[in-house]
Amino acid sequence: MPQANMSRTRVQVNGQSHNEQSYPYYSRVRFPFTNTTSGGPPVTNTWTIAAGTEVKAFNYAQGQQIAGAGFGTTLTATPLETNLIKQSETVAGEAVKIFGISFMLDSDADAELTRLIFANTSVRVGLNGDQQLYQLGPLSMLPGGGGLSGIGRTDAIEPDLTARFAMVGALTNGLPGRSNFYLLPTPILWLPPGGSDATLVITARVERAISFTSLNRVAQAPGANTTGAQAYTAPTTASANTLGTYTGGWFVLHSVTKAPRSSNA
Repeated sequence: MPQANMSRTRVQVNGQSHNEQSYPYYSRVRFPFTNTTSGGPPVTNTWTIAAGTEVKAFNYAQGQQIAGAGFGTTLTATPLETNLIKQSETVAGEAVKIFGISFMLDSDADAELTRLIFANTSVRVGLNGDQQLYQLGPLSMLPGGGGLSGIGRTDAIEPDLTARFAMVGALTNGLPGRSNFYLLPTPILWLPPGGSDATLVITARVERAISFTSLNRVAQAPGANTTGAQAYTAPTTASANTLGTYTGGWFVLHSVTKAPRSSNA
C-alpha cells in the first residue's frame, strides 16, 4: 500500500477539539547470534540462536536500557530506536487506531542471518500485559517499505576463495519504495493510559533453533598461493552488537492517532 501522508485534521469529540493524524509509532529490535569456534586450522565457526529467544518492541522508551529488545546491556534507547516517551504507552495521551504493521529491515543487518530469522520467527501483538494476544504468524509475513530483496554482504559465512566477503541473496519481502505493510483484518486500538488496552508490546520469538557452520581461512604462503585466495576470519560474538553477528529492524505501526488539542497546536 502507498505511504500515508502525515496530515493533521481537527475533529470534535464530545464537544472538544482533537487533533487526528497519521503518526508512525516505531520500535527497534535485534536478533543476536552466538559464534562458537572450535578446531583448526581451519577454525570452524558454529552460529546459533536458541529456540524460545524473544525480543520485544515497544517494551522500552527513550533513555531506557534495551536488553529486552536484543541489544545487550550496554545501550540505551534513543530516537533511533523508538519514539516512545513511556514504556508501552502512547505519546501525550493519544488514542491510536492501528490499521497495519510492517517490519523495516535494519540496513546493517547480516543478509544470511536475516534469511534464517525470517524463516523461523513468529510475531505476536500483546495488549494489557499479553492478556489480549494477536498472533500475526511468521516474521516473513510482515513486509517492509524497502522490502527484503536483492543481495547483500554477509560476514558470517566464508566467501569464495578469491573474495574478501560473501554475498547472500534473499527473497522479496515487499515492494521497495512503496511502504508496504501487513493490513490487519480488523484494526487494533491502543488507548491512552489509565484504562484497558493502554499498554502494547510486540514480541518476536524464535520458534525453532537455528544453527549453521562456516570455516575461517588462512592465506597460503607467498609463492604457494596460485589461486589468489584471501584470508577470512568470521566475526566473534565476545562483545554485543558486533557487525556481522546480528540481524534486526523496526516494527512500524501504520495508524491514525487522536489526541485532545493542546493550547499550542
